[in-house]
Amino acid sequence: MINKLVSGSKLDHFARQVLGSFALSLDHQNIRRYFTVPLDITQKATKMNNPSQPSDIHFSISPVGYVENNITRMTFSPHGNDTPEERRRQVQKHREETRNTISTLTLLPQFEPLLDGIEDFSHIVVIYWPHRLSPEDRQIKKVHPMGRKEIPLKGVFSTRSPARPNPLLISTVRLLERKGHQLRVQGLEALDKSPIMDIKPMTNLFDDGEAPTFPDWITDINKDLNPEE
Repeated sequence: MINKLVSGSKLDHFARQVLGSFALSLDHQNIRRYFTVPLDITQKATKMNNPSQPSDIHFSISPVGYVENNITRMTFSPHGNDTPEERRRQVQKHREETRNTISTLTLLPQFEPLLDGIEDFSHIVVIYWPHRLSPEDRQIKKVHPMGRKEIPLKGVFSTRSPARPNPLLISTVRLLERKGHQLRVQGLEALDKSPIMDIKPMTNLFDDGEAPTFPDWITDINKDLNPEE
């Protein structure tokens, strides 16, 4: 748990570094709550068709750092009644904004050695937690991709929707600079203060599938995201 990794006054200090002026309104107990709930995730796997599978598997994960940028408003929502054309405009505007957004990934100091060698890569994959996603949205089973009502409902596991049972989101970004336990990146979609769960280098050797194919709706969305292509 994060409060075991960074405890007491160190947790307060790091929290105030990350949260800035917002942290000034929090006492120690609330700072601890912000950094540990709901970021410590306990999952329970139950028996299904395999009787040899353990009936209870418990594990927890904690963030390794936090995002700092100027993105404060959630852009996409599984709800709403806007038209497909309005959604297209939102997608294109969001894409242009995030493409040029510079973010700082501030890792907990004890994880700084884990970054050694990362500066040799031009792009990295950031795995983060959408901390403002509601518990209700995590129960959603099907969505219209990108909120586009003209696209039939799809199961969340066949989409990149943040509304999912375990909302671990990924974003491939350009790495601009490393300074100690901080990384400056370009193109990250995550909201300000999003917890970072993991960082990996982007390598075509491992990340490219062999002759991947996509449904037509993915091709249509890609055209909206990259109208110049």
